[in-house]
Amino acid sequence: MLLVTFDKVPKGAKKYFQFKHKLSRKSPELDIKTADDAVKDYAKSLEEADSNVTFTIFDDEDEDREESSFEAQILPEDQDGGILNLIDRDLENENLTRDQEETVTTLKDQIFNELEPSLSDDEEDLNKDNGFMFNNNQILDSDDEVRDEIPPENDVNDETEDNSPTEESNSNAATNPSLNNVPTQLPEEVDALPIQAGQTTETETSRSEVISYGKYTDANDILDRLPRGYDKNQFALNNIRHDLGYLDNPKDQYDQALNDKIDQALRDYSMQDIQRVYDEGLAKSKAAIVDRLKEAYNRVTKESLDKIVEDRTAAQIQQLIVKATHQKQNNQSDLSKLKENKALELKTNDEAALAEYKKQLEEKRNIALKNFNDQEELKTRNANEQIDEQLKADKAKVERVARDEEVQKRNSELDDSRTTISNDFDHAVRNNYDKNNDLFEDNLKKVQEKVRLAKEQINQQKLLDQEKAEEKRQREAEAARKERELDLKQKAIEQNESLAKLQQENMAKLPEEFAKAIAAAITQNNLENPNVKITLNCQIKCNS
Repeated sequence: MLLVTFDKVPKGAKKYFQFKHKLSRKSPELDIKTADDAVKDYAKSLEEADSNVTFTIFDDEDEDREESSFEAQILPEDQDGGILNLIDRDLENENLTRDQEETVTTLKDQIFNELEPSLSDDEEDLNKDNGFMFNNNQILDSDDEVRDEIPPENDVNDETEDNSPTEESNSNAATNPSLNNVPTQLPEEVDALPIQAGQTTETETSRSEVISYGKYTDANDILDRLPRGYDKNQFALNNIRHDLGYLDNPKDQYDQALNDKIDQALRDYSMQDIQRVYDEGLAKSKAAIVDRLKEAYNRVTKESLDKIVEDRTAAQIQQLIVKATHQKQNNQSDLSKLKENKALELKTNDEAALAEYKKQLEEKRNIALKNFNDQEELKTRNANEQIDEQLKADKAKVERVARDEEVQKRNSELDDSRTTISNDFDHAVRNNYDKNNDLFEDNLKKVQEKVRLAKEQINQQKLLDQEKAEEKRQREAEAARKERELDLKQKAIEQNESLAKLQQENMAKLPEEFAKAIAAAITQNNLENPNVKITLNCQIKCNS
């Protein structure tokens, strides 16, 4: 059994929700019927919307004791819808998942089932207050008849409840003499149809219409499921080129040669084509999503919803019309019998009167008969008008139930188709990626091997060129060194010649033997120490 606790209510409303005293912060646990009545009673006292109420619903027979909490305003119109109105108002702007929608639907069905006996009693009381005519000899169990007429495809439970008002109507007739001769014939009570878990109740507003074409064919949510990286340049050729040694700004001919080898290797194995093929496959998969969604929507909604509802309810509505017509015919027949019986009754009474009063009695009888006829005709007209109103309400009810069933069926089929299309798209993208990625990895290994061999060849050539350049540099350095040595020797010779000339001039001034001895010594010294020059005037000059 469902229980409800009210955690917060408007100021002055605690008495409606059975708070023990003004300082209580929470109401006691109320059964769903008591809580629903409290909401309705408080709504009747309102002239405009009041502040929010917060309440929690749980099943005391549930071991896990899962709780559902809601918060909503109470409005004057909630005196009819009660606690179900508050739940719908709290959730009307919520984006619920499918599991949450199922949980809410199950809870609302459970609430409706626990409230259904009281709802039936309220309808019976309302029918009596409206003055429907009863016939003690003809009492229709409208619930059973209507349920038997609903075809199996509507998925309506065969279990019914006997809501016949026989006993109550008879007791009312006994206590109210004016009802003793009133024909008793109840109108159809289509509201008593049982609601299955898969059907949409009167208070359920979520997804009451088929999803729109634009919203269903919007594939953004499916494309958002694309795994990270699949929708980008997954193969990253530019990064791989740089990983292989490619330089955007080569410094010399060897860097440029390596760049050319890497580009050539990528072209040899069609690496750019693999990226393009993958991109084209991904683009086709994306484009196919919208086409498949359009095809699914057109397939599911190709028939008019109103036409299906009309075809599905035509027989049932026709039966309702026939029943209403039959009820009015019975009422008219009962009216004729009432008129005849009343006339016979008055005539019998008048025959016992004295002769002198016969004329007066006849006039009195005619007046009484006219008044009675007028009264009964008015009652009959009122009853027939109520039957017409009930027929109109029943027709709308049947059409709404059939429409909601078809809406839910279409939405379910559209959801299934969308899931299948989304899964096929995901599978196609993964297959496309695996196929191209395997080829890419195989070719990448070949490119890496080819680049490695190219690097070895270039490095060998680079080392060979460096050795040749070093040999050339050494030869040039040796030639320069030898040239410097020749220059030094030439300068020494020139200097020696200049010194010899000077010595000869100085020798001429010395005695011959002394001059020869000095010249010989100088010559000997110059040969032994070419960097130290001795002149005749006793000056020593060093050449470095």
